[in-house]
Amino acid sequence: MDLFATAYADEGVQTAANTVPAGGPDITFLVMMAVAFACFYLFVLRPGNKKNKERAESLKKLEVGDEVLTSGGLIGRITKVNEDLDLLTIEIAPGTSVKVNRQYVVSPLPKGTYDERKVESNKQKK
Repeated sequence: MDLFATAYADEGVQTAANTVPAGGPDITFLVMMAVAFACFYLFVLRPGNKKNKERAESLKKLEVGDEVLTSGGLIGRITKVNEDLDLLTIEIAPGTSVKVNRQYVVSPLPKGTYDERKVESNKQKK
């Protein structure tokens, strides 16, 4: 029959919808990728870098007498700074000191946070 012959004959014919442009990737895809990267940089990378830079500067400014919080949860006052080894000696209780690497200091605390008198008075109230 003639029905099958025309069906197989149409198979070899390509239309404009089936062809791929020979010029390479579409320019809109490249533009969208550039916009996505720019948004990622502006909203994720740049604020993170800024925060890391501020933290590094605050850690460099630590000196004797500053009160700090360590990543282990210790609160204390800096009694000695060793610049060569980047070590801080922190007094966590009267007569008790620990040596901590400067990188393990989470944040400096406001003056008066570490006060033995407050700790002693809280123990006596309980």
